[in-house]
Amino acid sequence: MDFGIPTEYRQIKALTRKFVAEVLRPVEEEVEETADVSDELHARLVAESKRYGLWGAFAPESVGGGGLTTLVPQTLVREELGATSYVLRSYVDSGSAVRLESATEYQREKFFMPAFRGEVRSFAAMTEPNAGTDNGAMETTATRDGDNWVINGTKHFISGVDHAAWGIVYAVTDPERRKHGGISGFIVEKGTPGFTVGRRQVMMGHRGFNQYVLHFDNCVVPHANMLGQEGTGLRQFLTSITGARVKVAIEAVGSAQYAHDLAVNYVKVREVLGSVLAAKQGIQWMLVDSMMELQSARLITYQAAWKADQGEDFRVEASMAKAYATETAQRVIDRAIQVHGGLGYCEELPLARLFRDIRGARIYEGANEAQRYIISKAMFQ
Repeated sequence: MDFGIPTEYRQIKALTRKFVAEVLRPVEEEVEETADVSDELHARLVAESKRYGLWGAFAPESVGGGGLTTLVPQTLVREELGATSYVLRSYVDSGSAVRLESATEYQREKFFMPAFRGEVRSFAAMTEPNAGTDNGAMETTATRDGDNWVINGTKHFISGVDHAAWGIVYAVTDPERRKHGGISGFIVEKGTPGFTVGRRQVMMGHRGFNQYVLHFDNCVVPHANMLGQEGTGLRQFLTSITGARVKVAIEAVGSAQYAHDLAVNYVKVREVLGSVLAAKQGIQWMLVDSMMELQSARLITYQAAWKADQGEDFRVEASMAKAYATETAQRVIDRAIQVHGGLGYCEELPLARLFRDIRGARIYEGANEAQRYIISKAMFQ
């Protein structure tokens, strides 16, 4: 058993930490205030990420990426990204290379490569008002009409639509099979007749990563825009969901570590009743609990990533990591707010943002209750 980190991974981890501190953190306040990453700011951040050599770090070298295609190095990098605003983390992981293997040459050149290069932005639309964790309850349909597909339905909680040029929309193409081979993905361009962007759904956190309701009313898309084979859409989506749970877990650890570090530094200098807070046992034990829980969350997440890279089934470990790390992070950030007193509740520090953002992590990529269901099935099968 080797807990050492290879030199090349330590280097990119350190570079990511530098990028967060020098490029992303200075614009966090702007994003929080405007709830937007403008086209001008987007272009600037893409350029800076490329200058640091981090843009597309997790994509294959064959498409111009950084080649960090396995989960362990990605996890090391994502831990550093957890210390910044949720929406800004995409400026290392552009995300658009994930589905390249399912795309045709036409789709790669017209849609995916421009997004991968940072020239345009995209979105993915799976969630519906009556279909969240249970994808089989999806109500949006796509019906074949010659060389086209006609999409009807409603999506909600869809991120990044405001600045996107196109997105992947999932719809039921075989009502009998549904999640067992009856859901397909389609590339739908903004401006396509029948596709309208509805109201913005204002969230508790994740400012700048805006969510919208989408409506499809006899929206016609060409068969050439189907991603992969008919009926493989859900499988494409679920192929990445287990790894995404590891991503959520380690970014939660990174967020909580940032809050914990702020708390430790603060109590060393804040004097109350004749001594610094760090000298008081009650404060010491609060932060010791945070330190122990953080290390536990970190190690369980690293183990999940390691199992993935060994080619082993890591679904249970990913669920354990996602549930434990996000709940740990909520407690750690809450303690950090508490030891800061009124200052912790003030927007002058990033703690309020971290607290808002981490709450969502217990819901997306599969609610923590669903993760416990996955773990219990493995335990009692």
